[in-house]
Amino acid sequence: MSRSEMMAHLLRLARLAERCEQTGEAPSEAIGHTDIQNASRRNFAKGAVAATATAAAWSITPGALAAKGKSRITPIGQRYSGNVAVVGAGLAGLSCAKELARLGLWANVYEGADRVGGRVASLRDVFPGQVAERGGEFISASHNMMVGYARELGLELEDYSTFPGEASYHFGGQKHSEAQVLEEYRAFSASIRADLGALSHPTAERFSETDQHFDFMSLDEYLTLHGAGPLLRKVIGSAYLAEYGASLDELSSISFLRFIYGDKRSKQAPFGVGSGELLRVADGNDRITSALAERLPAPPRLGHRLVAMRKTADGIVRLSFDVGGRIVDTQHHAVVLTLPFSVLRDVELHSSLGLPAWKTLAIKSAG
Repeated sequence: MSRSEMMAHLLRLARLAERCEQTGEAPSEAIGHTDIQNASRRNFAKGAVAATATAAAWSITPGALAAKGKSRITPIGQRYSGNVAVVGAGLAGLSCAKELARLGLWANVYEGADRVGGRVASLRDVFPGQVAERGGEFISASHNMMVGYARELGLELEDYSTFPGEASYHFGGQKHSEAQVLEEYRAFSASIRADLGALSHPTAERFSETDQHFDFMSLDEYLTLHGAGPLLRKVIGSAYLAEYGASLDELSSISFLRFIYGDKRSKQAPFGVGSGELLRVADGNDRITSALAERLPAPPRLGHRLVAMRKTADGIVRLSFDVGGRIVDTQHHAVVLTLPFSVLRDVELHSSLGLPAWKTLAIKSAG
């Protein structure tokens, strides 16, 4: 989920630049043609939005999973797993627990805060007649999982698309047209084509020298390397500052290349190269997370802040939680951590867990 409209505009520029390269159109022509296509897509999205209002209730009702069986031990593959813990009741943790429940495996969900949802949080009763988002805000029509949740839960989606015509940008008291920015983006996009083709499918454990090269190069350095125009630099910098709260010199260039352009060899469309719709749950995006939590076999245990984690000699994972100033220990056959590294770095991760060095380094140092 994108948090900012500025990032949505940047993704649109990437899509428009790609069209200019493919068709040879001038920026103004590409903008006009894409807006016609977007109008058609928005009509399609409105149909999807309307469908959510009449969607059937979620197929898994409260308590339905509990009625399937009393055992918490369920075969997964060739071995038995039971007593699973999911730490973190944000969107990732709740989605994980939901999927485990669908497979018949109950999970104990622990959350350090006094609510579920994590970085999906809606603000009500402050602005008359409006619900504001304090975290993840926009759902693209290509975000199939989120749109699917809204549909399954019978939640109404609203279309906040703001691209009926050419956008404009204001920097230093001056107004710049979208065509001006696109002209710079088109030149920049052509110069980085070789870099995009050289990237592999990098992970923390497996990466090429090229992947590593771009990972250690800041986005600021990358824009300078390829001669990005001053207006484009301001647009990219503003988009990433709004989305991540970080400046160009703090971000890796590979995050830009992988996020904006995605994986063109994937069966899925590159992120942002599809439609331009910006959807939100009418009554707040956290209606999705609260509904997911309500439909789990057991409610998440709130106020459980993870402080330590270790593995015993017989392979059991022991978790230590701070619950109102009191340490509470639990034991599990398997644990799924869905905490951001900024939180996880404050947790004592014992050497008995056998975490690889790259993982502990990332937890300690990732910005």
